[in-house]
Amino acid sequence: MNTITPARGGRVLRIKVDRDSRGVVVDLWFVVGLDDDHEAAKAVSRPHLSAAKIEIVGVLTADVAARWKLRHGEVRPPLVTQ
Repeated sequence: MNTITPARGGRVLRIKVDRDSRGVVVDLWFVVGLDDDHEAAKAVSRPHLSAAKIEIVGVLTADVAARWKLRHGEVRPPLVTQ
C-alpha cells in the first residue's frame, strides 16, 4: 500500500535564468513540499542551470501546504515569467 505523506510546510523558490544573448532573463518559480531551505533548493537544482541563482522567496506553513494539497517532497512544475 502506497501512503501519501502531507508536507509539514514548504518553500517557494525562484531561479533566474539568462535565456539568450539579448539579456532576456526568465524566472522559474517552484513550489516545493519540503520545510528545509537547503533540501528545497537541492530539489529544484538542475545541472544545466548550475550558474543560476536559486532564491527562496517564501515559506509555506503547514496549513497552507495542506490547503494546496502539497505532499512531502513534491516539486510542482515551474511557472515561467519574464
